[in-house]
Amino acid sequence: MEDADSELREALVTDSNHITDELMEENQKLRCWTCGSDIERSDITETLENLEALREDKMAERKEVVSDLEDLRGEKQTLEEHQQRREQIEHRLEQISDRLDQQERVIADLRENREETTNEIQELEANLEELNAEEDRILELNKHANELEVDIQDLRSDLNDVNTEIEDLESDLSERSSLEERREEVNNRLETLRTRITDIEQNAVSEFNEHMDTVLDLLDYNNLERIWIERRDSSPNTSDSQAVFDLHIVRSTDEGVAYEDTIDHLSESEREVTGLVFALAGYLVHEVYEVVPYMLLDSLEAIDAERIASIVDYFKEYVPYLVVALLPEDAQALGDYSYIQNI
Repeated sequence: MEDADSELREALVTDSNHITDELMEENQKLRCWTCGSDIERSDITETLENLEALREDKMAERKEVVSDLEDLRGEKQTLEEHQQRREQIEHRLEQISDRLDQQERVIADLRENREETTNEIQELEANLEELNAEEDRILELNKHANELEVDIQDLRSDLNDVNTEIEDLESDLSERSSLEERREEVNNRLETLRTRITDIEQNAVSEFNEHMDTVLDLLDYNNLERIWIERRDSSPNTSDSQAVFDLHIVRSTDEGVAYEDTIDHLSESEREVTGLVFALAGYLVHEVYEVVPYMLLDSLEAIDAERIASIVDYFKEYVPYLVVALLPEDAQALGDYSYIQNI
C-alpha cells in the first residue's frame, strides 16, 4: 500500500509540473487540459492541496486498519492459547476421572473383603458350639474373639486408607462439588460400618449377660452369683482403639460376702454352662438360625441331669430345632421330648 501511495504522489507531482509548464508557455494563461476551459492558477493550487489532504487522510486510515489488524492478531493468539489451556484442563479431568474409577473399584474390593470377613465371623460363631468341655474352652473363645478384632481393625485400616486417598483427590478437584458429595457418602458408609461393628459387639455382650443371668438363676449353683462379660475400648481417646472383652465372675461366701473370682476356679460344670450360653448368644446375635435353624448339644456329662433338663428347656425357646446327645440316665430327667436311641 505504501508503494502505491508513492506512485500516486509521483504521478500527481509529475502531472502537475507538466501542466504548469504548458500553461506558462501560453503567456501564463491556464487552461484545463481535460475540458479546455480557462482556469485560475489558484484553482489548480487548491486542487493539488485537496488531493494532498485526501492522501494524508487515506494514509491515516491505513494506519488505523493496520493497528486494528494487529489487535485482531493478538486477540486470535490469546484465543488460541485459551483453547490450548482448555484442552489441557480437559485432559487433566479425564485423568482424574480415571483415578476416581480406580478408587471406586478399590472400595468395591474392600466391601467384598468385609463381606468375606463377616461370613468368616459367622462361621466361627457357629463353630463355638462344637468346642469341647476342656479347661481352656473360654480362653480359646477369647482368643478367637481377639483374632476377629484384629481382622476388623485391618478392615478399618483399609477403609481409612481409602478415605485418605479420597481426601487427596478432593484437594486436586476442589472445584467439583460432585466429588464432595461422593466423599460425604463414603464417610457416611464408613460411619455406618463402624456403628454396625460396635452394635454387633454390644449386642453380643448384652445377649450373653442377659442369658447368663437367667441360666444361673435356673441352675442355682452354690456361691456362684454372677458371670458376665464387660466390653471396653483399649484406647478410648484414639481412633485406632480396639474392643477388649473381660470375663467377670462373682462368688459369695457362706456369710453372703461377694468377691470376684477367676475363670481358673470354675468347675467343669460351670465352664460347660458358660460355653453353652456364649454359643447361644452368638447364635442369636448373628442370626444363625436363619441359615442353620438347628443346634446340637453334645458332651454334657459334666452337668448333672436336672440342670441339663433346665438348659434344654431354656434353649428350646430360642432354637427352632434342638438336638441333644445324652446318656440314658441324664435323658430320664427330661420331659416330653422325641427320643432317638439307635441310629
